[in-house]
Amino acid sequence: MPHDNFLYKIALNYIPNVGCINAKKLVAFCGSAKGVFEATRKELSRIPGIGEKRIRDIMSKSALRKAEHELTLVNKQDIQLYYYLDEDYPIRLKQYPDAPIILYHRGNTDINSSRTVSIVGTRQATARGLGICREFVENLKSYECLIISGLAYGIDSCAHKTALENQIPTLAVVGTGLASIYPAANRKLAHSMLKNGGVLSEFPMNTKADRENFPRRNRIIAGLSDVILVIESGLRGGSVITAKYGNDYAKDVFAIPGRISDPLSEGCNQLIKTHQAHLCSSVDDISYIMGWDHQHNPKQLKIEFELEKEEQLIIDLIRSKNEISLELIHYESGISFSALSSLLLGLEFKGLVTSIPGKKYILT
Repeated sequence: MPHDNFLYKIALNYIPNVGCINAKKLVAFCGSAKGVFEATRKELSRIPGIGEKRIRDIMSKSALRKAEHELTLVNKQDIQLYYYLDEDYPIRLKQYPDAPIILYHRGNTDINSSRTVSIVGTRQATARGLGICREFVENLKSYECLIISGLAYGIDSCAHKTALENQIPTLAVVGTGLASIYPAANRKLAHSMLKNGGVLSEFPMNTKADRENFPRRNRIIAGLSDVILVIESGLRGGSVITAKYGNDYAKDVFAIPGRISDPLSEGCNQLIKTHQAHLCSSVDDISYIMGWDHQHNPKQLKIEFELEKEEQLIIDLIRSKNEISLELIHYESGISFSALSSLLLGLEFKGLVTSIPGKKYILT
C-alpha cells in the first residue's frame, strides 16, 4: 500500500542524534513533520535544545533523501506504518514521551487488543523455564490476550510458538528492521506469525542487529503491555530491563520465583525481593491482580442520575466492552486524560463505575 504521505514523518527518524523526544519537540514547534524540513534556519534556531549541528543536518535534506529510499522499500512490501500523531498509533504507547516516532508493522495484529501480556526471559532457557512458559501461554488462552515477546531464542521463541499452537494472537517486537529479522533462525517463525499476529519495529527496514537497539526494543514491549511476565532471567538480562521500563510506565510486572542457587532465576528473585514484580506461580495470580475474573452484569445497571453527555459516552463505552482500559476510553471518546480522570472519579462517587487493577473500569 502506498505511504507517500509518510515521507517527512520517516525523515524525522533519519535526523542524526535527535531521538524521539527532540523529534516531537521539532514537530510541535513547526506544526508538522513537513514543517520541520520547510522551516528556515532562523525558525529552527528558536527551538530549545536544537543546536547548530542539528539545524545543519535538517537543512542538508540528507534525512529526506534517505527517507525517499526507505519509502520505496516500504511501498514494495505489505508494511503498515504508525506515526505517533495518527489515530491508529498504538494507544498504550501514545502517552509516553519516548514512544517511537514511527513504527513499522507487518501482519494482522490487533495492536489495541483489550488485553496484552508480554512474556519475556533468558535466551538460555532451562527445561523448567520452557515448561512454565508453555503452561502460562496455554492458560492465558481463555482470557483472549495478545501475547507479546521479542523473537529471541529461549523464552521469547517458546512464547510465540506456544501462542501459535494454541491459536492465540502473538506479536514480536524486534530490535532490527523488518527486512533484517534477527536471529535469522527465527525468520520462519516470524513469517508464521503474520496470519495471527505480526512483527513490529521502530527501526528502518534494513537495520541490522545492534546490541544498543535491544534495550530500545524492550521499552516498546513494556509500553504495549498490560502485564509483563518474566519467566527466567539473570541479574543483568534484557528481561530485567523490560521489567524496569514496565515499572517506569506503571505496568503490572510479574516474575516466576526460582531456586536461590539458580543464576537464571536471580533476576526474577531480585525483582520480587525489591518489590519490582508480583510473585507469580500461576495465571490465576495475574487474573486476580488484573481483575480479569471480576463478574458483573451490565444489563442490570439502573442509572438514577442525570448524566452529562461525556459521562453517558463513558458509560456506553464501558457497557459495550464489559471492561475497558483508561487508554481505550481516551482513544474511543477523544476526551483528554485529565478530563477523563475527573469524569471517571465522579462516576465512581455516583456508584456507577468501579476501577479495577490494571487501570481498567467496569460498570458497578
